[in-house]
Amino acid sequence: MKRKAFTLIELLVVIAIIAMLLSILMPALQVARERSRRILCANNQKSLFTAIQLYAQSNSDLLPETYYQTGGVVGSTIDADKAGPWTTYMIFKIDRFKPHGSHLTDVYGLGWLYTSDLLTEGSVYYCPSIPKTMEPPFAYEFFHDDAHPWPWNSDPTGWNAHFVRAGYTYVPQHRTMKAPASGRSDLFPAIAKKVTDLNPNTVLTGDILFTLEHLAHKHRGGPGGVNVLKAHGGVSFVHDTEAFEEEYWTGQFSFAADEWRFRMVLMMLARAD
Repeated sequence: MKRKAFTLIELLVVIAIIAMLLSILMPALQVARERSRRILCANNQKSLFTAIQLYAQSNSDLLPETYYQTGGVVGSTIDADKAGPWTTYMIFKIDRFKPHGSHLTDVYGLGWLYTSDLLTEGSVYYCPSIPKTMEPPFAYEFFHDDAHPWPWNSDPTGWNAHFVRAGYTYVPQHRTMKAPASGRSDLFPAIAKKVTDLNPNTVLTGDILFTLEHLAHKHRGGPGGVNVLKAHGGVSFVHDTEAFEEEYWTGQFSFAADEWRFRMVLMMLARAD
């Protein structure tokens, strides 16, 4: 008996059903993938916290020294450049002409965890959800290549080509509210030098804060939230809408004058937990 073949209409119906199923499943798969990345991001920051504690135990309670200093305005005793929020995610300055291994000329913030051999896996310093096509880049893939293991900078002509950036901001905040930010009257926590000086309820590290487009975790094309590590060691995912209002994110956090907005967002993220 001759076997009956599928008709064109039957094939089109099958294809339409498959397409409909994919349209239903794909968003769910994307949500599940982002959720797993968010968990990995939280685990990365827990690893950073553990390494920071070990660093302090080996260095008389001192925290990894950050380049960032609050209140840096022109004419003050603090370099205005050091009050730029961009300094909170810088971890190395490199000399591209030196052999790999001796190419690190300056170390900042979380970079001390690497040079102290406390946390040597480069991917831990980066959220896996960071957009890989943004400028300037903050993704792990940008800071190593086939010829140069991390930490490196793969673009000799790009934005801050001699710097290596982390995918997390690092702001150790003091218990005291002494430091005016960029000349405004608002008071923000000073930068803590020791673990015992930390305000446990402030953000210690968090997903990169640069522009809304740079936020690692998205929801329906907009801000989905950020993972933040509090100084007491807890990590939480914060999606407080107040922290993502446009007024705080206009322009880039690249200049000392924008420090006020940066610190306001940090405070709102801490309160929202």
